[in-house]
Amino acid sequence: MPQTSPRECALDVLQAPTGPSKGFVETALHTQLAAGAFSPADRALITELVYGATRRRLTLDWVIERTSDRPIEKLDPALRLILHVALYQVLFMDKVPDYAAVNEAVEAAKRRLHAGAAKFANAVLRTVLRTKARLPWPTPDQDLVEHLAVVHSHPRWLVRRWLDHFGPDTTAEICKADNLPPAITLRVNRLKLSRDELIQRLASESVEAEAVGGDEAAVRVRTPGPLDTLQTFARGEFYIQDVTAMSVARLLDPRPGERVLDLCAAPGGKTTHCAELMDDTGRVVACDLDEKRLGLLAANVARLGLTCVEPARCDARHLPELLPAASFDRVLLDAPCSNTGVLRRRAEARWRVKENDIGPLSERQGELLDAAALMLKPGAVLVYSTCSIEPEENARAVRAFLSRHGEFALEGETALLPDAAGADGGYMARLTRQG
Repeated sequence: MPQTSPRECALDVLQAPTGPSKGFVETALHTQLAAGAFSPADRALITELVYGATRRRLTLDWVIERTSDRPIEKLDPALRLILHVALYQVLFMDKVPDYAAVNEAVEAAKRRLHAGAAKFANAVLRTVLRTKARLPWPTPDQDLVEHLAVVHSHPRWLVRRWLDHFGPDTTAEICKADNLPPAITLRVNRLKLSRDELIQRLASESVEAEAVGGDEAAVRVRTPGPLDTLQTFARGEFYIQDVTAMSVARLLDPRPGERVLDLCAAPGGKTTHCAELMDDTGRVVACDLDEKRLGLLAANVARLGLTCVEPARCDARHLPELLPAASFDRVLLDAPCSNTGVLRRRAEARWRVKENDIGPLSERQGELLDAAALMLKPGAVLVYSTCSIEPEENARAVRAFLSRHGEFALEGETALLPDAAGADGGYMARLTRQG
């Protein structure tokens, strides 16, 4: 059987999340790349097409609406994706010839749909090629929300929120940062080797990497390609994790021999970091409600060679019914959230989350905080974190918690916004139970 072309593979990935499984594009991409013998260059192209077309969905739909005679909602979903992939190449990729993008899109429409779809795709794409230099992009003076939403491909409701919270300049910077490729960073397993040793071993596997600031265990990968096929990965010598996420366990500061509770723990990045900081002594109870994700956590724990982690399937809101109260030295609550701080990393998250999700998420976060509070000994530490940049999920949630729990004091908090240097956005607060 002939090898699937990179653009065909990208279309297969993009169609997968629209099927019955309703999965994540990252999962579908990993599955497709693992199934094909693609060159490094083809893997890079597939990855950019998938993530680029997903992130830029609103922009691409806007262009289609202005170069065709059909409402976007009336288009066949498969045809819409074919146009997205082609238009992303035409509008955002300099190294791909326009004719190649158009020809492959037309052929894909023939194979996957019918001759009429191919004719329509050809007409739209040829129109874009003729008119792309004079497309009537909305300007900031005309409508700032529409300008930021269309040019940077963000939901309009989210742009409005950010303009209210952060102002126009910061909102524009966030939107720009969200469309940049995420940095690939690793956390060295300090129980197995040093950071310098990991960099040397990665080099022996043809992976270029370098030490980065922000965390003494952080390594940035410069060479694109699969990391989970490396011997260094199989030996548990690193965990793939953003530097912002690494700072959460550092803030918790778990000590060897302590009892630590990690709520909403899967797939285990912060759990395993805690265990490493504890020299794999004491006990880390890692709770999660999702059985499949808890299986991923257990696999990561085993790969890293850790023994002090105890996975537990449970709804963290019902912890008092499952675990003895006031029995932990430290509790980490990395709460389920809107993910608005990591939109460049979770490509489809900007389209999944809705404006009316923020309130229910904030309520759930409050319930989880209340349950976590019951698990701490006097003098113990609670760290609350999210990968959101929404005030209701962050500082306001912590202030509401403190108003309900006078026995807790806020030691400090940090709010981070996504930036062009590659850092993710998020929030973390450290609280102490008094007396």
